[in-house]
Amino acid sequence: MKKLITFFVSLLFALNVFSGEHDTIDHHALTFTMVVPPELVEEGYQLWMSHAKWMKSTHFKSGPKALHYYEVSTMDELSDPLDFNSKKTGNVIFVLHEVYKNVDGIQDHFNRTPEFKDWPKLEAWMNKVKMQKVANGTIFNSLTWGSGVQGK
Repeated sequence: MKKLITFFVSLLFALNVFSGEHDTIDHHALTFTMVVPPELVEEGYQLWMSHAKWMKSTHFKSGPKALHYYEVSTMDELSDPLDFNSKKTGNVIFVLHEVYKNVDGIQDHFNRTPEFKDWPKLEAWMNKVKMQKVANGTIFNSLTWGSGVQGK
């Protein structure tokens, strides 16, 4: 009996790990790429750290408006982005990437934006940098742990 219970508990664990619960196919992404001059880099770090704290305290972690991923990455801008040994331009590239269960999560995010205490500062900062905005991308291909390569 003990072996049978152990087998079923192990099976349930395996099903959870490989069930694809982290699949993001058809989820919606908000991605901003910002090329930031040196004099604005430190301010950018401070504003995005403040933004992350606000996101953590206000956004849904489950349900139809769930925020599944939130990350901000940076790298030095290079004269040849695919050659890591190429000359640095002096700018820093910030990339904001948020993944939501559906478009309602992104809309909820935009509706909440005025509540973010540093929004006026962040908006002013973003207006000073070169930006590319994808406000509602639909994920059609995804590699996530627990589900393997997925695609439409």
